[in-house]
Amino acid sequence: MQCIKTGCNAHIVQTGEYVHGDAFQTPSGDLVIRCCHRDREPIGPLHFTVNRYDHWFDETKTSMDRNSTLFALAGGFENHGYEGKAA
Repeated sequence: MQCIKTGCNAHIVQTGEYVHGDAFQTPSGDLVIRCCHRDREPIGPLHFTVNRYDHWFDETKTSMDRNSTLFALAGGFENHGYEGKAA
């Protein structure tokens, strides 16, 4: 798995929330985000829009003390580039 953005911000369409964390891409093109913060308001430049996630382990425990892990299969998200776009 390759780190593609440390300190990414992503909009999770299914929940209407925004998360902050580190993004990784699997060899098959899936997205993995280790989430350390979630909010209802945009956090900063938007690096990903996750239209559909497939698993979100420890979703209710997302914090700096306990990161959660979100998986989105290839095709379930948009990558807005390393610099991102305005949220």
